[in-house]
Amino acid sequence: MIKTIKDFLPYEEFGGFAREAMEFPHYSPCDFTAYREESDGSVDTLGENLKTVDVYKQETMFQAMVFSRNQLSSLATDFYAKESGFINLMTDLLDVKKWWVIRINCTVGQDKSYVGAFHTDSSNPYLNENMKTAILYLNTNNGGTQFKDGTFVQSKANTLVKFPCKTPHAGVHCTDAKLRYVMNLNYE
Repeated sequence: MIKTIKDFLPYEEFGGFAREAMEFPHYSPCDFTAYREESDGSVDTLGENLKTVDVYKQETMFQAMVFSRNQLSSLATDFYAKESGFINLMTDLLDVKKWWVIRINCTVGQDKSYVGAFHTDSSNPYLNENMKTAILYLNTNNGGTQFKDGTFVQSKANTLVKFPCKTPHAGVHCTDAKLRYVMNLNYE
C-alpha cells in the first residue's frame, strides 16, 4: 500500500533541516542510481575500463549515507548525530522499531524527463518482506517517484511517501531544477 503524507515534519522546522541535509558536506558521487550494474566504471576502474551501459550517461547521483545497519554492526555519521532530534521525530512519526538505512540522494536535472530502473531497496528476502521504505522529498521539482502500478508521486518539499520495501519503484529525474534531493528511509 502506497501512502503519501503532505507536510510530514513541522513546517517551521522542516526548512532548516532540509537545507542542512542538502548542504552538509557528506556526498559521494555514484556512477549509478538503482543498481551497481548501471556503473560504467567511471569510479571503480578510475575510468580506465569504461563499459557501455544501457542507461543514460547522465544517470548518476550523489549519495550521503546517514545511517546503515547490517547483521554485525551499524554506522551512524556526524549528520545523524547532529540531526538526532529530527531522526527521533521521524522515528516516532513512522513508528520505527529498527532503522536499516537512512541516506540522502541527489540527482542532477536533465533536459528531458527520465524514469530510472524499477527496483526495491533490498535484495534480502527477509528485509523485503518485513521492511518499509519511505521517501522524504527535501525540495520541490517536477521529478518524483514512479511505481510499477502507475502511481506517480511528485517531488514536493516536506512530502513523504511510504510503502512496503518489496514495492518496485523508480526515481524520475527532474527537468525544471538543477538538483533533486530525497531522503530515503528503510526501516522495520
